[in-house]
Amino acid sequence: MTLYVADIEIELIRKRIKNMHLYVLRPDGKIRITAPTRLSEKTIIDFVSSRLDWIKKQQEKLASDPANHHISYSNGDTLIIFGIPYVLTVIESKKSKFYFSTGKAELYCKENSTEEQRKNIVDKALREELYEKLKPLFEKWEQITNLHPSSYQIKKMKTRWGTCNTHTKKIWLNFDLVSKNEECIEYVILHELTHLRVANHGAEFVAIMNHFMPQWKELRAKLNNK
Repeated sequence: MTLYVADIEIELIRKRIKNMHLYVLRPDGKIRITAPTRLSEKTIIDFVSSRLDWIKKQQEKLASDPANHHISYSNGDTLIIFGIPYVLTVIESKKSKFYFSTGKAELYCKENSTEEQRKNIVDKALREELYEKLKPLFEKWEQITNLHPSSYQIKKMKTRWGTCNTHTKKIWLNFDLVSKNEECIEYVILHELTHLRVANHGAEFVAIMNHFMPQWKELRAKLNNK
């Protein structure tokens, strides 16, 4: 369902939940509300109206973040990898490869390759890089917390940096973490590991996070560009 508040288009999703949640989505600042099934439309509109200044502020931050700009994977594009900007050079080659080092990134691809094909080459390489980055970080925090997932995987997610299935103990992390620095990635890892012990975000969850990572709220804000 679509709502309009002050000419802002809002995607409304009804769920069997207790509380309403407002999201400003990457990369283009679209607005999504998840709301309890029985909550009135007027209550939702009033809530959004009270948050218009915050919504505008978040959209402006996304618009000014280089990581959210459209990337065509052409010469001169800037890729943000683990928090560091890299200027892309595209090189014609029969073999596909992506390589980055010391501020420069090189994409080897066939002549007349499409944007999607170039993106796929980069994403495949960066997925492998993210797995390599995650391995020692998971080992570090599993040892510190004595909390161990059954496995962890990477996938694209629109509204979350990570999820944890408390029944299977499997953790999923957002592929877009590849653009974030190591501290922010460690925050997400600890966050999801903590869910192996506490399913919600209540007092016990906060106490565990405070114990192992006192600066976690600052990292969360940095991760979400707040």
